Amino acid sequence: MYVKPNRQTPDPDRGGYLAPEGRNVEASPYWLRRIADGDVSECDPPAAAPPPDPSADLPPPAPAHATEPAIAGSSVSGPSSTRNSRKGPQP
Repeated sequence: MYVKPNRQTPDPDRGGYLAPEGRNVEASPYWLRRIADGDVSECDPPAAAPPPDPSADLPPPAPAHATEPAIAGSSVSGPSSTRNSRKGPQP
């Protein structure tokens, strides 16, 4: 059952006091007595928030005809200088 406090009410299962937003508790003699004494009220649990839309955080898709621009002077075939291609210690 879901209960909310009407006044500061100890929560023996979690220690401290029952949170103002309430929580689901087992229908035990303790909570039934708290309801009878007016310390807490039994109520409906809050409506669950709808699951977040995963596509809301994604960037918009790129157009199908878009291509990545080529960078002038770039080479993917290997190093651009012979100094960088030597093996062994550098002077």
